[in-house]
Amino acid sequence: MTQHKWPSVRRTNSIVPWGYTEDPTNPRMMDPIQDHLDAFEQAKEYIKQGCSYRDTAKWLTATTECRMSHVGLHKRINQAIKKKRSKAAKKAWQTRYGEQADNSTPT
Repeated sequence: MTQHKWPSVRRTNSIVPWGYTEDPTNPRMMDPIQDHLDAFEQAKEYIKQGCSYRDTAKWLTATTECRMSHVGLHKRINQAIKKKRSKAAKKAWQTRYGEQADNSTPT
C-alpha cells in the first residue's frame, strides 16, 4: 500500500469525517489518521476493480478497526469524485478565461 502524507484540514462543520480526528490544540482543524486514509485509497482501487461496496466496506472495517458502512463508503467515494471533477472544471475555466475565474462572482 502506498503511503501518502495527508495534510491537516480545516473543519467546516461539527461532524468529524471518517479518517480524521479533532486537533487537540486547535478545534478548527482536523488531523488525518494516516492508516485510515491510506486504506481508503486502497478501497477506492478495489471498487474500480469491481469489488462490491459491501465487501470493500467489510475489508476497510477489518483493516482499520473503525466501522465504515457500505452506504458511507459509497457516499465518501462519490464526494471524492465530485471534488475531483470540480477541481478539473475550475482548472479548465482558468485555462480558458485566465485569472477572471478566481475573482468572478455571479451577479
